[in-house]
Amino acid sequence: MKYFAMGLYLVASMIQLLTVFQCFAALKHTGKLRSGWLLLAAAFILVLLHRLFALATIRGEYLAHLMDAILSCSASALFLAGIFFIRRSMDAQELKNTELQLLNQYDHLTHALSRAETVKRLKMEIERSERFSHPLALLEIDIDHFKHVNDEYGHQVGDEILKSLTDSCLKVLRINDSLGRIGGEEFLVILPETNQISSLDTAERLRNCVESTQHKTSAPLEISITVSIGVVNFEPLANEQKNIQLRAAELMKQADQAMYQAKAAGRNRVVLWQSPQNYL
Repeated sequence: MKYFAMGLYLVASMIQLLTVFQCFAALKHTGKLRSGWLLLAAAFILVLLHRLFALATIRGEYLAHLMDAILSCSASALFLAGIFFIRRSMDAQELKNTELQLLNQYDHLTHALSRAETVKRLKMEIERSERFSHPLALLEIDIDHFKHVNDEYGHQVGDEILKSLTDSCLKVLRINDSLGRIGGEEFLVILPETNQISSLDTAERLRNCVESTQHKTSAPLEISITVSIGVVNFEPLANEQKNIQLRAAELMKQADQAMYQAKAAGRNRVVLWQSPQNYL
């Protein structure tokens, strides 16, 4: 009976030691719950020391020690099971939060960046451009006569064209460039550390790539499309007095104006935005 009780104490101690490890392992992703996990770990360490002390002092009254050992082993198993299920629930919630974050970052149809994520990255690049005095360019891309595609082939084919356009653009862009869908058939491209000459060259390569691609969809025949692109270059020193929100909004507005100028000039072309004084 004495050795049976000692065996149960040993099992309980091993379970409690494993529980302590589980508590410490949970610290890496629990945020505000870290203090609670630390307190639980400390409590289990004290319980573990108590069990080890009881193990070392067993003598006489074997029945009392046996009952205490059985209860200790059962409680330890329940504690471990409880913490295991809490961690599993937290891991599932963390995975769900990660999935939601990805859904917010990317457009569900084209897998380009979402509008919110595009604006967020534009602000970050504006701040970086000002901090290091590096050039920055923004392109707005709009599919020409996209309504005709939807009217002739249906919205499913229109969606497939948007996906194909995204793939075509990503083939041209650098890994540190950002492509985002800001609504309908309109896309923004953020070009960090890109001057005016390079931004116009990138815009022309994008336009040529889209025009020369035969887009495969569920339609019987491959479809050709063209795009109009507005280009604007950010000048850090000229925008020092404006907050980041206004600077981003202004840059997007200028790219939009340049894109509509490309539309008005006949479509399937690139137009560089220029400040009003440059027209005088």
